[in-house]
Amino acid sequence: MARPKKIKPQETKGKPQVEDSSVISKDKEAPKEIENWADKVDSDVYIHVEKMYPTIRKAYENREEANEAIEEYWKIFNAEPDDNAMYAGNSKCYIPAVRDAITARAKRTLKQLFPTKYSHVEAVGSDGQDPGPQLALLEHYIRTTKLKSVCRSILLSGDVTGQWNICMDWKRSYRNISGVVRRNPILNTVEGSEVEVQDPTEEVDESKDEEILVEGPDISDFATEDLVVIPPTCNDINNADISCLKLRMSKAAIQKMVDEGVFILPDDDESELS
Repeated sequence: MARPKKIKPQETKGKPQVEDSSVISKDKEAPKEIENWADKVDSDVYIHVEKMYPTIRKAYENREEANEAIEEYWKIFNAEPDDNAMYAGNSKCYIPAVRDAITARAKRTLKQLFPTKYSHVEAVGSDGQDPGPQLALLEHYIRTTKLKSVCRSILLSGDVTGQWNICMDWKRSYRNISGVVRRNPILNTVEGSEVEVQDPTEEVDESKDEEILVEGPDISDFATEDLVVIPPTCNDINNADISCLKLRMSKAAIQKMVDEGVFILPDDDESELS
């Protein structure tokens, strides 16, 4: 019996794969933009958040006793005498023993977190080589966010208040840059015909406006008094029913958030911030 012939697969090397535009639009939809529900009063999200406001306000009121204790701790750290000072003697000197101990502890911990300069991240790829671009990007983010200074503040406030707080966000902004560029002028006519040819014998200064997108991580610390978690006995903030952070921002920072579409002002207060 004759063996059946083997059908060789056709080679498609070098042939570009073309996809139909209708298929792309159906199967590969663009990611949806995040909607701001602050101006949609009839939406379910707005109604649900509005019901949370009395609970959040009550949670901040219940923090008064803890906030007073934190204020006393900071006075001890700053060596400021208050009503709790009890001393019988002639000396009026307040030895900053607590401040020195916490500062030394924070300095030692910071040395462990950042042992060397300009080299904070190490990694090995799956092929045994160092992922240079990824490491360079991480080092760039560490420098731009001033992570070492933020960690120093977090370590100090954490030892004083008993809670270490850090807020991470992604910042995105545009910058307009104007500059002067020296280039060869373009000849409008050459022997009666209009062409775009540069004249190499002459140079002129031209202004150039450019819009640059700057984005990256934003890391900051905040006071323990500005955070409430409901229920307060929750061990993981991701499992909490409500987590609220009080923002302390200047008028310029609020206006920037309004221009970017993050904040929405009421209709009667769009012209000027109070």
